[in-house]
Amino acid sequence: MKKNFKIKISKAVKSPLSAVTIVVLALLILNSCKRNVGTPVDLKHEYFPTEVGKWVVYDVIDIRHDINHDTFNYQIKEIITADFLDNEGRLAQRVERFQRDSSHLTWAIKDVWTSIRTTRTAEKVEEDERFLKMSFPVNYFKSWDGNVYNQQINWEYFFDSIDYQSTVGTFTFDSLVRVNQRSNFNFVEYEKAHETYAKHVGLVEKNLIDLDVRSGFSFDIMPVLDSIIKGTELYQVAIDYGNN
Repeated sequence: MKKNFKIKISKAVKSPLSAVTIVVLALLILNSCKRNVGTPVDLKHEYFPTEVGKWVVYDVIDIRHDINHDTFNYQIKEIITADFLDNEGRLAQRVERFQRDSSHLTWAIKDVWTSIRTTRTAEKVEEDERFLKMSFPVNYFKSWDGNVYNQQINWEYFFDSIDYQSTVGTFTFDSLVRVNQRSNFNFVEYEKAHETYAKHVGLVEKNLIDLDVRSGFSFDIMPVLDSIIKGTELYQVAIDYGNN
C-alpha cells in the first residue's frame, strides 16, 4: 500500500496540468510586482516655482473700509532672491517685495517674505504669518486648512479648477490652477477669496474680500457700499513676469 501511494503522488506532480498551474501562478506574481511599481504621480509642483531669479509684477487695487472707504492703486514686484535653510532645516526661498505707485516711479523695498515648497506642501510666510497655499498632488479630491500654521480661524482651501487655459489680465496661460480659499456669506460677514497660479510662473491673480456688513445675505451678492461697516478688498493681477 505504501508503494502504490508513492507512485500516485509522483504521477500527480509530473502531470501537465500541474506544470501549467505553476506557470500561471508565476506569471500572476510577476504581473503583480509590475503593477506595484506603477507610474510616478504628477505632483504639479510647477504651479509653485522656487527658482532663484523668478519675478512677477502685479497691478494692485487695495480698498480699505472703515469710517471712510479709501482706494489705493499701486504695483508690487515679487522676486525670489536666494535659497536658505529654515529653522526646520528645509530648503526655503527669500522673496523680496517692492512697491511703487505707478510705472513711472522707481521701485522701493516694501518687505521680505519667504516661501517653501516640499514634496507635499507649498507654504508662504506673509507679514510673519505662514499660510499653506497648496497641498500636493494637485487634484479635486482634497481640501486643507490654509491657516493651519497661524492663529487665524480655519479657512478651508480646495482646488476648484485645474490645468485649464484662460486669460488673466493681458496674458493667456495654457495651464492654470485656481485655489478657492474662502466663501462665507451671511448677514454680518462677506468673505470671499481665491488665488490663481500659472505653471512655471506662480501666483498670477489674487482676490481677497473680507468685510463686516449689516443686513447682508447668505449667498454670493457683493454688499452695497452703504452696508459695509469695515474690512478690506484686495485685487491683484500679474502684468509682467520673467527670470533674471
